[in-house]
Amino acid sequence: MGVVAILEKVVLIGLIALFMMASLAKLFPSMFPEEVGADMNQKFQQYCFVCVTILFGYQPNPVTYKLVTGIIELAGGLALILRDTRKVGCVVLIITMAGAVQTLICLKEYKESVFPSCVFLALCFLQTLSDILDKNFCTSEDYRVMQSLALGWRLLSRAIVSGIHNEFQLKPRAKVKGPVQFVTGCSGFSKSVTKTPNFKNWSFGDDAYFVAKNTSYDVIGVADGVGGWRNYGIDPAAFPRTLMNICERVVVEDRLNLSSPIKVIEASYQELLEQKTPLIGSSTACIVALNREERRVYSANLGDSGFLIIRDGEIVHRSEEQQHYFNTPFQLAVAPPSQQGLVLSDSPSMADSSSFPVEEGDVIMLGTDGLFDNLSEDMLLRHISELQDHKPESVQQTASCIAEEAHLLSFDENYLSPFALSAIDMGIDFIGGKPDDITVVVAKITSFSDSI
Repeated sequence: MGVVAILEKVVLIGLIALFMMASLAKLFPSMFPEEVGADMNQKFQQYCFVCVTILFGYQPNPVTYKLVTGIIELAGGLALILRDTRKVGCVVLIITMAGAVQTLICLKEYKESVFPSCVFLALCFLQTLSDILDKNFCTSEDYRVMQSLALGWRLLSRAIVSGIHNEFQLKPRAKVKGPVQFVTGCSGFSKSVTKTPNFKNWSFGDDAYFVAKNTSYDVIGVADGVGGWRNYGIDPAAFPRTLMNICERVVVEDRLNLSSPIKVIEASYQELLEQKTPLIGSSTACIVALNREERRVYSANLGDSGFLIIRDGEIVHRSEEQQHYFNTPFQLAVAPPSQQGLVLSDSPSMADSSSFPVEEGDVIMLGTDGLFDNLSEDMLLRHISELQDHKPESVQQTASCIAEEAHLLSFDENYLSPFALSAIDMGIDFIGGKPDDITVVVAKITSFSDSI
């Protein structure tokens, strides 16, 4: 019994410490490094998309989901301290860990599911040890120990099976219909249009974009460079162009889970930060990734670039614009040492993430602020309504017409543009279009069979 008691204390202390730290990180993120909180926020944004409550028509808010999880872990961890409440605490935390395993399996994060699985088994083991000490089991009652362990394995198995089942439940379209893909067209305007060294990447002024694919995803992205760097003798187009080049390479290398496009932005931005010769500049970033089998798009948007999803002539989903204040968007930045702390620079983890199921015939329109500041939603829908097929030349023609109209209206001094309306709302006396670099990427969702 002495060995059992020691073993129970070791497991107990480890579990209490673990759940206390986990709950504090969720409830009081300011106590931990900024990266920890940002990473956790990003993960809970993903967890919301596969939460079991979606089966009942409710998708939780990421912030609420995180807080509730933290409270449950804190209560469960505190319950483990007292022997009278330990059994209840174990049950609550066992269910919580089973849910964590199920969620990670839904997201196909199989490696990450190993840790909560081990915690799950440790809780089952702790409950067994506590039962042995409480009841002072003799050999004839050892079968109850086996029953407790068997129950733990059974619950873990059910969590795994349930996670896989929910993946099919939440995404039935991918199993019923064949895979889909993007058919893309890209266009834009600036004072100068130059082709970058990378054949697949074009830049329009200080804007840049990419179109790429790997084994599972079709991906499009745009970035809008901050023109103010010209005042310091720095080419503002270099930063967004390089950022998009790196994003494209990261996608093609197929080493990241693109159900979280933020990871692509993070990896690319980190590479920029680690360059021996710093590439000074700033830009927004927006990436949309289509999982061909799931028929679902995943997105990450930092700043005032953005995208629309159009279905049957209506906008069914759009990205959230992010601005510090009027006409000053969230942005990634690499500043010279003398400007450190003086230049706006946001973490990639601040990007707004979303996930949305798509259907054949849907159109995704991705663009920089030069597009959305000069064309209203009604104007954009009018152009898309004229796109009657999925031929690459038709999609390209649509993108070109959209970019051309935005370009023309941007120099119309009497045009009541979306930008002008926003300025008026802020109390600024302004009318006319907004002269700016313009980039638009139009992607029509089509099945593989239709494209043959």
